[in-house]
Amino acid sequence: MKGRHSITIDNTIWDLAQDKIDISLSLFIENTLKMYLGQDDELSKLMKKEVELQKELDIVQSKICQTREKQRKENNQKHIYDDAMTTINRIADRLGYIGENQIRKIANQNDIPPQQLIEHCRVNTNLKIENFGESPKYPKFEYK
Repeated sequence: MKGRHSITIDNTIWDLAQDKIDISLSLFIENTLKMYLGQDDELSKLMKKEVELQKELDIVQSKICQTREKQRKENNQKHIYDDAMTTINRIADRLGYIGENQIRKIANQNDIPPQQLIEHCRVNTNLKIENFGESPKYPKFEYK
């Protein structure tokens, strides 16, 4: 059985509450008192559980998206060096070394940050890297 009860609330608080709360303030206050007193009904408990599960689902979905993005970047990172390394290996095979200037030029041609490609060569290859390398001289080809 419900009855009318009078409570005193600051006018500013009342106005803000009316703007922000989607249900009637009487129902809101009643539900808040039920929660405080531990007398939630089954529907309220299920709704709380739904909110908790939705938060967990949002976290899991966010982690899935982050993991997929990380995997995509790693896959792209693996293939980003392929063309550049073909050229670098060709030059290093011919000269016995490669210059940082040559690596920077190859990096720029392949849209790779130069310092990143130099570091990749130092960490992942056994190439001899000099400060400066000349362009390899190819034997002249004569047409007959």
